[in-house]
Amino acid sequence: VHEDIYDRFIFPWASIAAGTKLVIYGGGIVGKIFLQQLQRASYCTVVAICDREPETTGIVEAPLITIKQLAGLSPASYDKVLIAIEKKQIATEIRQDLELAGLPGEKLLWVDPVREDYYI
Repeated sequence: VHEDIYDRFIFPWASIAAGTKLVIYGGGIVGKIFLQQLQRASYCTVVAICDREPETTGIVEAPLITIKQLAGLSPASYDKVLIAIEKKQIATEIRQDLELAGLPGEKLLWVDPVREDYYI
C-alpha cells in the first residue's frame, strides 16, 4: 500500500478564521503541508515559520524565524501561533517553551493534524 504523507495531514480550517495572521511553529512535514494548503487556498497570511533550527527546513515560501525572534515580534503582528506537530506530547512541550519565552498563551494553538478520515 502506497501511503502519500501529503494526504495524512490537514490544516485545521475549522479552528483558524479566514484572514488570520498566522505563525506556523514547526518547519517539518506537518508545517510544510499546512503552508502548501494555505498557499493554495489564499486563506490566511503566514507571517513566518518558526523552528528550533530554521535554516534546516528548506522552506523558502515564508520568512523563517527562531523562537527568540518569535518572542521578539510585536503580539499585534500575528493573531495565532499554530503548532504544526503531529504528536500531542511534543506539541505540549513546545507550547510550554513558547509560554516561557513570553508568548501569550491565548495565541498558541495545537490541533491534531491527522485527517479524521485518514484511518477509515
